[in-house]
Amino acid sequence: MSAAFANFWPAKSPATSSASGFWFPGTFVWKRGLSASSDRPLVLSDNEHSIQSLFQWTLRHSPFDLLAPMSNTKPLQKSLLEIPPDRFMRRWAGWGTTHRDFSFGNSPDDVYCQLVQGAGETSQEFHFKAFPATRFRDEVESLALDFPKRWHIFRRDRNNERSIEEFFNAYQQMGWKRAGTLNLHIRHAQATMALLAQAACHQLRARLNHPFATRDAPHFASAIFRGMDGDLRVHNGDTILVTIYNAPRAEKLRPHFENLPSVLQSEGIDPHIPRLYNYKLDFRFK
Repeated sequence: MSAAFANFWPAKSPATSSASGFWFPGTFVWKRGLSASSDRPLVLSDNEHSIQSLFQWTLRHSPFDLLAPMSNTKPLQKSLLEIPPDRFMRRWAGWGTTHRDFSFGNSPDDVYCQLVQGAGETSQEFHFKAFPATRFRDEVESLALDFPKRWHIFRRDRNNERSIEEFFNAYQQMGWKRAGTLNLHIRHAQATMALLAQAACHQLRARLNHPFATRDAPHFASAIFRGMDGDLRVHNGDTILVTIYNAPRAEKLRPHFENLPSVLQSEGIDPHIPRLYNYKLDFRFK
């Protein structure tokens, strides 16, 4: 570790310990008479929402806490550089935190808590980032654990979690990227069909798993759908049989799709499909 970095990080935190957590005198948590451990849902957002009106409304009218990063402007960086190094508590190598009172310039009477993180191993690469919050919250939990999850969607299948950003990257070519018309009826229909296609492709991705699960829509279509052939025929007078040739990892798909009417019946689901004139649907892989 460089001498400059070692001199920056103090050995101990300047915070005072209390039953309500770590605090500095005059922080928002004490001015408002709230405990730092109060059970209030935390709302996370990106820096475009770090505005006075939203923080003021959340503070005065909602039961939530709000946390957002501030835009990395030169005045902000100058202000952060003026924080004494001994105010930071080193959490682990290359990362430390502190907090202080904060008010938006056009609303000085509303006092919030600004969480500040400092990152870097040398003085040349060291940088700061500030996060206003409606009140004090644990810095490590809020900045290192909660904030990175702000766009994450948790599904029942934890092995196939996908964030909103990942969703649009993977599926935007199905209809999310452009609307194509200003007619709202057509746009809503297009979005609906895109959702249906996304739902079907998501199930297929999950069953095929790596590497197909991480590919975007064009690459997924090229690797999967363009390489498959198939035919349709009526089987036993009441079933449309889809035979698929050259399907990738067919051994993983067979348990889910072959003998589909029997599988559905065993789960208490009617296998007849009204939109297919009450035919049943079955698959074979060759």
